[in-house]
Amino acid sequence: MSGSGKAATRHFKNQRFTAVLLVPLVLWFVITIAMQSGASHDMMTAFLKDPVNAALMALFCLTGFAHFALGLEVVIDDYVTGKTLNGLCHFANKLFSFLGAAAAIAALVVIHF
Repeated sequence: MSGSGKAATRHFKNQRFTAVLLVPLVLWFVITIAMQSGASHDMMTAFLKDPVNAALMALFCLTGFAHFALGLEVVIDDYVTGKTLNGLCHFANKLFSFLGAAAAIAALVVIHF
């Protein structure tokens, strides 16, 4: 991320915020998967229809994709040379992250309704 130090500080803080937020969400996700081991499709659908579980899963997906995008930005800036290729990689990163998060939320909406 080129530019002012303020932008780099904001990026650093956002990345740390998503990392801290992911700690309890990953724990919840791992425990949930362990508890639902061997569950049928109908049982998992019922589990995700619960508003609390649906909200936690949505938060997990959104936070995970945001953290992924922030981390990949740093990798792109560090290793992709050339202004055009760098810009294309940043665009692809944002597009993939947005589409992944949107697909996860759309799946939860379909399950919920």
